[in-house]
Amino acid sequence: MEIQSFTISNELLNEIHHQAAQVVDQLYDSVKIEQMSQVICKFYQKLNENLTVNSFSNLTDNVVNQLIRYIETRLLGPMYNSIHDQIVNENEQQDLSLETHISSLNRIKLIDLQLKVDLDNPEIGDLLEKSISHLIEMGSKKSPLQKLDSIVNCSKTIIRMLQIDSTNHISADELLPALIYVIIKANPATIKSDIKFIEQFSYSNHLMSGESGYYFTNLCCALIFIENLDGQSLNLPGKKFLPNN
Repeated sequence: MEIQSFTISNELLNEIHHQAAQVVDQLYDSVKIEQMSQVICKFYQKLNENLTVNSFSNLTDNVVNQLIRYIETRLLGPMYNSIHDQIVNENEQQDLSLETHISSLNRIKLIDLQLKVDLDNPEIGDLLEKSISHLIEMGSKKSPLQKLDSIVNCSKTIIRMLQIDSTNHISADELLPALIYVIIKANPATIKSDIKFIEQFSYSNHLMSGESGYYFTNLCCALIFIENLDGQSLNLPGKKFLPNN
């Protein structure tokens, strides 16, 4: 298997294919999402052991990420619809409740979130729309890494947007309110389900470190804030906060 300039040895590739075949059989035998998640997690643990063996320890993080992307596509691609449908069914009420709640927040402005951004600037407006599109596209992606890519792309686009009116490094204190605003404007229909899919079927290193872990954590924090968001938390009078007033 050729990944950039590094060739994964036949020994490792054959072992991965052998383990993957066993995992696919176990996935088809599993009924519940929790069982499928456990099967995938055990596979990743064994894969991680392989990757830390001396003969494979010189793989760069970029090569490992490409390898995981390949594996995710092989393992989860054929079963994505059934896995995701089950997650969506289990979280349908949460997704609907959050979607309704976010709809009620639609009139919130960036200034309400203590962030000054000139949305009349065409370049800023374009980047805002792109960040919203990236987040909405997450729902159509069919592997954990692809969904994380959408979150990373969304966040990086937001940072580019914020950087237009700033000469300073964009901190989490600025990214978070902007991300909250983008989530409200995007209002992805199955965002709770997508987060659960990522949490249960991702290679754990991607959620605990690196930019994907950082931006995913920010997204989860933004959602928690939104779920608890009301006029009082923004220091807004009730009538101003309600969308129909």
